[in-house]
Amino acid sequence: AIKAESKAAPAVSPTAMLVAMTPIVVNLAVPRDAWIRIEASLLVEGMPQGADVLAAQLAEDFVAYLRTASLSQFEGPSGFQNLREDLIDRAIIRDREHIKDVIIHGVVVE
Repeated sequence: AIKAESKAAPAVSPTAMLVAMTPIVVNLAVPRDAWIRIEASLLVEGMPQGADVLAAQLAEDFVAYLRTASLSQFEGPSGFQNLREDLIDRAIIRDREHIKDVIIHGVVVE
C-alpha cells in the first residue's frame, strides 16, 4: 500500500495582508483615445509598515507601463492573463521580497 504523506501547504501565509491600491486610470499608447481603469490590491508579506507607500510607488510603475501598452496586448482569450502577468512582473521588480501577488478586482477599457 502506498501512503500519501503530502500535506497541502497553505496558498497564502497567515501573516500576509491585502493592500488596496488606488484605482489606476490611464490612456494607452495605441489607440491614443483608449483609456484603461484597473482596480487592484497587493498581497504582501512580512511588511508591517510602509505597505501603503509601496502600493503608491507600484501604481506609478503600472501607469508608466500602461502608457506604453497597446489595447491589442490585452484583447482576446489570453489578454487578461497577459495584463495580470505584466503587472506581477513589474511588482516583483519593485519588491521581490514582500510582494507575493497582484490581485486584479476589475478592468474597464473605454
